[in-house]
Amino acid sequence: MAPMISRSILVALAAFVFVPGAQAEQTSYEAQLEGYSLFLVKVQQAFRAGDRAEVLGLIRVPLRVNQPDGKGPVWYRDIHQVKASFDVIFDRQTIDAILEQSPESIFSRDIGAMVGVGEVWFDNTCLDEACEKLGPVKIYAINHM
Repeated sequence: MAPMISRSILVALAAFVFVPGAQAEQTSYEAQLEGYSLFLVKVQQAFRAGDRAEVLGLIRVPLRVNQPDGKGPVWYRDIHQVKASFDVIFDRQTIDAILEQSPESIFSRDIGAMVGVGEVWFDNTCLDEACEKLGPVKIYAINHM
């Protein structure tokens, strides 16, 4: 005998499935994931080509770099500081994590998306104070493990 589903449960399920906002949220989330994937491919291409200028263009400042020794973060306030410390910021482990990450399996949450086990974090930039208008995706944090 097939289990019976009450009419109220069917109505509730139908309301959820057919609410335009519910589908729009899913589409928006999928679009955001696709944007993160495309961004990661761009970062990977820049590193593979050795194009530091391109990588620098994909970084949001201030850039937070968390140290493995627990001494706290180092903040790079402008792109010139990032450029001067590029090899320190993007050490071999960080670059390997970027290059090994599959664009199809990016982890994301409310603070953006990450590479590897959190070595690199990126998200959309905010174009206004309330962050209602979103700009391009950029790297905003590095975690040296």
